[in-house]
Parts: sequence; structure tokens; C-alpha cells
Amino acid sequence: IVNMVLKETLRLYPPALFINRTVTRDVKLGKLDIPAGTQLNLPIIDIHHDVDIWGANADEFDPLRFADGKSYHLGAYFPLGLALPSVLGRILRWLRQSWRLQWSSSGLRLMSHRPMFMRR
Repeated sequence: IVNMVLKETLRLYPPALFINRTVTRDVKLGKLDIPAGTQLNLPIIDIHHDVDIWGANADEFDPLRFADGKSYHLGAYFPLGLALPSVLGRILRWLRQSWRLQWSSSGLRLMSHRPMFMRR
């Protein structure tokens, strides 16, 4: 479950809001021709909150989106970037964040130093 929570957290709050790339060769996407040298700005935050991809509750925290057996489009989730050289860094960051989350929540007790009152 820690893995699902971490993935969903990074979907809602990616460390980078955009990824900038330069097209290295002419590309045709559907009816759109993109010439080499074009600068692309991929809005990670918008893609991660797109209701067409993630459903009507795209802005809600739902770790079950990443439960075993569920899938999403490969171009719909890239919180840590796209470049191949960053793969090792992504894995190490992922392990470190997973470890931090597990460590910080193990044996966790929340308590107040004074009585708490609810206002109506």
C-alpha cells in the first residue's frame, strides 16, 4: 500500500510541474506535423489532473488507482521525468521516498499536548 500511496501523492503533487524537450527529428502525431527543433513543454500537473485520463475524481487522493491489475496510459504518469539517464535516479529517489514514508509512519502516535476542542 505504501507504493500506491507514494504513486498517488506524486501524481497529485509532482516535484516538477513541466518537462521541456526539443524534438530531434520531424514527427507526425495524428494530423499534427512537428518539425525537428520544436520546443515542447509537457504540463505534468495538467496531465496528472486530467479527468479524461484519471476519471471524474482526478483531483481526489485515491491510492487504489495504482492497485495491482489497474492500468493507465503510459504517457499519463511521469512525475519524475522522462529521460533515460534519469532512470537510476528515479529508482533511487523512489526507494528513498518509500523508505521515508515507511519509517516515518512506523510506530507513529499522534497526540496533543493539550486537550482539543471541536468548534461548531
